[in-house]
Amino acid sequence: MLKEVHHKFLISGHTHLEADSIHASIEKAKKHTTMDIEIPRDWSTLVRSIQRKGGIKVIDMSQDDFYNISALQKAYFVNRKKNADGEQMSFLKANYFLYTKENPGKIFYKEGLLAKEDFKVWDITKKKKGQPDETQLVLERLHNSYPLPLPKKKLDDINTLIQYIHPNCRLFYANLKSEETAADEDVCPTAILQYDE
Repeated sequence: MLKEVHHKFLISGHTHLEADSIHASIEKAKKHTTMDIEIPRDWSTLVRSIQRKGGIKVIDMSQDDFYNISALQKAYFVNRKKNADGEQMSFLKANYFLYTKENPGKIFYKEGLLAKEDFKVWDITKKKKGQPDETQLVLERLHNSYPLPLPKKKLDDINTLIQYIHPNCRLFYANLKSEETAADEDVCPTAILQYDE
């Protein structure tokens, strides 16, 4: 069970994150592979094949895994300008955020990445009397259109390239919709054929 999320940002010219070496490994693998990358799932297959110490954990996600949390934010949280010590909170200066399961609504942050630096606390929790009953809150999916519609110009470009895609992968692209046509259709997620390896 997830207990903490550590969210670190680079300090320009001073730091190196583990993700940088992971991205370099992916670029190197792509450069040296004979595998065709034609659909998004090909990327996850390539990344899973990379041999490196500790490996790279790949989690495949679909549109159903993304939720619109704006209702949650409005119901339970408020954007305070000051932290728990009364100091001005500045996102531009913060480089490290820590979110914990034990402290929902409290964001711990630092302006550097050093372990010896203490976290400051930014409490964004709304007062209890302004919060709705948790059972009344329903999170909606972030995207209700399957698949996500693309700008017409982008879809037209993709359609000119379909002839170069392996026939087994064309269904993925054939199911794509433009923003114009998706607005006119009542798209049912169960009615869409999705490519699956």
